[in-house]
Amino acid sequence: MPQRLSHASKSGRIIHAQSLKFGFASKGKLGNAIVDLYAKCGNVDFAEKAFARLEKRDTLACNSVLSMYSRREMFENVVKCFLSMQIGGVLPNQFTNAIVLSVCGRVVDVGFGKQVHCNIIKMGFESNSFSEGSLIDMYAKCRNVLDARRILDSAEDPDTVSWTAMIAGYVQVGLPDEALRVFEDMQNKGHVPDHVAFVTAISACVGLGRLDDARHFFSQMPNPNAVAWNVMISGHAQRGYVIEAVVLFQNMMKGGIKATRSTLGTVLSAIASLANYGHGLQVHAQATKQGLDSNVYVGSSLINMYAKCQKMEAAEEVFNALPEKNSVLLNAMLGGYAQNGYACQRPNYPKRMDKALDTEKTKARERDSWRWCCRCWEAAAEAEEENAFSVLCGESEQVLYVQLGERSKASWHLPKLASV
Repeated sequence: MPQRLSHASKSGRIIHAQSLKFGFASKGKLGNAIVDLYAKCGNVDFAEKAFARLEKRDTLACNSVLSMYSRREMFENVVKCFLSMQIGGVLPNQFTNAIVLSVCGRVVDVGFGKQVHCNIIKMGFESNSFSEGSLIDMYAKCRNVLDARRILDSAEDPDTVSWTAMIAGYVQVGLPDEALRVFEDMQNKGHVPDHVAFVTAISACVGLGRLDDARHFFSQMPNPNAVAWNVMISGHAQRGYVIEAVVLFQNMMKGGIKATRSTLGTVLSAIASLANYGHGLQVHAQATKQGLDSNVYVGSSLINMYAKCQKMEAAEEVFNALPEKNSVLLNAMLGGYAQNGYACQRPNYPKRMDKALDTEKTKARERDSWRWCCRCWEAAAEAEEENAFSVLCGESEQVLYVQLGERSKASWHLPKLASV
């Protein structure tokens, strides 16, 4: 896609240059088309210049620029352009209002959203299905579900987008029961839910602990995507149904759906709680196949899984292979050593990983943290006692405690990090 956009932008500049040469680059439909081309290619500078030189700016040209700003998350520019077009006497249409309302929802600016709503009423667009859906979405994202519901109830025949926005709004404000009632109303009125509606309803079921209902809705989905699978897998794992979560993951793989980092992290945590080494190896192979084994989140999940399966050598291999070492990974390794009682049995294990930290991608603070931990580890081993010590990890300076035994951390005095 980036190559296609680059090629289109280059071709557009050639056509633009020719039209400038002949003196009609800023006129009529051609001028609008040039602005639209640059906007869709994401070429902000050229789009703005072409827009500024238009002899007459109309709604289509303004919408092109507004869409570009919205896609590039230049939200202040959207508001400025919208106000400018009104001052210039260019009337917005339902698509203009939809773009601006979408931005209001994303930045949670219900005040400006209400101003746009007033303009919609004045222009007679309130009963337009496109405007209704945009208003419901804006109010729902701004957590104003009362106004969103009022518009939904007054709509003659809300479309799927409107229903879905209302369902998502109720989930967002912590009213999953109401979200499911709207979902049922939607189906009863003959509307077929899209993937977003299904996933939102499934999330509501999971939040309520109604996993049977979640499975029922999931079974109704045509070709569930990775997001739907992730919600089902994480929902079952978080509720303690770890075997079911692993089975869901296996079914996901059989269905040819690519796992995401979130999928792998969740299923690895489930496998870790089962200490199922065989399943862990299968997931590790899948992560490697998809090139996700170098991801920090997946890496820490793999380390935790191998530690729970009492395979610290495998955990070390994962750690050493990761291109960047951070506090999450360091703490995962320390936790693994602690869980497997390595403090007294094998005190040199942490120091074996010292060289792995000597990379440009590993922050000096985290290298120092690890080496400080090694000193603490040696002190614990020399004392022949398993104990608790604190680890100051990473830039966040959050103290993470790794429990190595029954003694209180207050009874064990350790060297300060600053002394490393």
